[in-house]
Amino acid sequence: THIETERLILRQFTEKDAGALFSLLSDKEVNTFLPMFPLRDIKEAERAAEQNITNSPGQRVFDYALCLKEDNVPIGYVHVSGDDSHDLGYGLRKELWRKGL
Repeated sequence: THIETERLILRQFTEKDAGALFSLLSDKEVNTFLPMFPLRDIKEAERAAEQNITNSPGQRVFDYALCLKEDNVPIGYVHVSGDDSHDLGYGLRKELWRKGL
């Protein structure tokens, strides 16, 4: 899945996104309401990116990278779960909060 707007791209994470994913998931303030602890190191981010890439459609969990169109580097994420929890969530780098994204 690849969705584009005037300023943003919503796409699947790739292995190359581990650094950006670590930046997002290691920030305690950005992830205050997540049901997990912030990531501690880049290896955890690499595993998270790999897990996202290998998610099968049967798992019905989809995590998407939210990127600025100008560089296609993840600045956030969107989580969608099709299971009984119907979980929907997102995270955004805090320096981009309140910027109309």
